[in-house]
Amino acid sequence: MADKLKRTHHNNHWLIHCCLIGICLVMMFPILIAIIESFKLQQDIQRNPPVLFPCDTSTQAFNLAACRWSTEGYNRVLDIKPDPKSLLGFDITGTIISVYLENTLLYATASSLLVVLLSAASGYAFSRYNFRGKRALMTALIAFTGVPLLTILLGLYQMGVTLRKSGLPFDDRAYLLSCMSAWSFPWAYG
Repeated sequence: MADKLKRTHHNNHWLIHCCLIGICLVMMFPILIAIIESFKLQQDIQRNPPVLFPCDTSTQAFNLAACRWSTEGYNRVLDIKPDPKSLLGFDITGTIISVYLENTLLYATASSLLVVLLSAASGYAFSRYNFRGKRALMTALIAFTGVPLLTILLGLYQMGVTLRKSGLPFDDRAYLLSCMSAWSFPWAYG
């Protein structure tokens, strides 16, 4: 009886481990897809209908010898060039330095400063003064923090596109900065 119970316990461990491995593989699938996509050519990424592996030819649906793998995306972002005068012996001249780092520093710094200044001023006003609608406004701000950003992201993008096409003066950086600041603003009350 004890031997049978021990075997059942051992089998249950194997079943649990197999289930956990299966769950981990399913959870790793998006990461695998992102890695595979990063090595595709731009034309293969934009294909309709999409294919997981770009290994097709005009005569075959899948030919391992015809796979088209590329590092053009990495080259465009990093663009590492040898430079004997540089400290590390190479320079990174891709868009990660010339565009992405600059934009990140600009948006992060500006929106952080704007949020701190506005939330400090509004926090002072909420704590010191009684005014009509104070409770409703505070409730609305707290309720707004419960809405995940991803639920309104598409709406913000469409609003930006509509404003850009409207003919009104529109600046992408100011729009992005205002969206980032407005979204971060209520969190200052938490």
